[in-house]
Amino acid sequence: MAAAAATADGVDSDERGSDIGATSEYSRIYAAHRAFCSLVPTPRVVELIKEGLAGDVGDPPVTAGDDAGDDDAGPAWLSVEAQDAVLRALLDAPPCNKYPPPAEYTARLAKRYATEIERCNMEFSDRLLEALAKSGSMGTGVLAPRVDDDDDNDGAGDSADDEGDGGDGDGDGDDLGVAALPPDTGYASFFVADDPARAVSVRLIMETRFQALGMRLWGATFTLSEWAVANAERCLAGHDVVELGSGVGLAGLIMARHCAGVRSITMTDYLDDVVLNILHNARQNGGAGDARVDAEVLDWKDVPDDEDDDDAGPANWPPFLRRATVLVGSDLVYDEGATRLLVAALAALLATPAEAAPGAAGAG
Repeated sequence: MAAAAATADGVDSDERGSDIGATSEYSRIYAAHRAFCSLVPTPRVVELIKEGLAGDVGDPPVTAGDDAGDDDAGPAWLSVEAQDAVLRALLDAPPCNKYPPPAEYTARLAKRYATEIERCNMEFSDRLLEALAKSGSMGTGVLAPRVDDDDDNDGAGDSADDEGDGGDGDGDGDDLGVAALPPDTGYASFFVADDPARAVSVRLIMETRFQALGMRLWGATFTLSEWAVANAERCLAGHDVVELGSGVGLAGLIMARHCAGVRSITMTDYLDDVVLNILHNARQNGGAGDARVDAEVLDWKDVPDDEDDDDAGPANWPPFLRRATVLVGSDLVYDEGATRLLVAALAALLATPAEAAPGAAGAG
């Protein structure tokens, strides 16, 4: 996939995204843009659009027509001009112009917005119609599903080639050993600082064949990320950090980008595909900061000594685990069977002194 998609009017989205952040329309829909980037439920995104373009939700509607008697009069936030402004602000501004949300999420938002437009008997903008058709959204009466004469797909599956996969430029799933990524693949982006240029974007793959538990976001990830940013100087600066059960790597990448002084971040998970996805996310975020960033497969059963397994125990730990001075993790256990393994692994890790990292004055 290309890093930037060509939009309906033929303008490269990277080119347009470079200056859209300075426009008044973007500033008015900034809260909706942030919510859209981070995959907030679509009803809330639509409410934020309305608040940005029409004042408080409780305000009376303002007319969009040239005069009060215009048949097309209705809420101004649903006018053709507003629709185009919304699409520009949500889709063309960084980071979504390069790291688009999953096509199915975007289609749900477009359909919800279209429902509001149709309910008020207002005109659809050409770009919104094209976005709905491209996503395969069925619409609410005036819209038809996309029909592609030379492809049996419903349109959503084309997102890997049409919308950009975060800068790889190849449009496929080679990094995960598949020919093409599933249609529910996309990015979630989070603004830790109030600056889209410093957002952290992570690829999510919800399809079960990609071990979905490690390819989606879990609530405690945000708590860990917020804690890390708030306590970086006191708890993380100067340390080699290992994150257990990293999933898509959001918390680790936020630590690397927004926690000054961290020496290294190694994100770990149990499955190869999950770790490959973390490495992809680290590449897309440019390593995310000054810290050394890596991702490794880690099976908790190999951490403690095991008389029946010659490869287990501290003597066989990889260098990143022997150097670790801080362990972090969130939402680590999904079923009871893994609890025993986690407790044993933590006991072994906490009981074993860390080795000094090369060039470090010492390890805490």
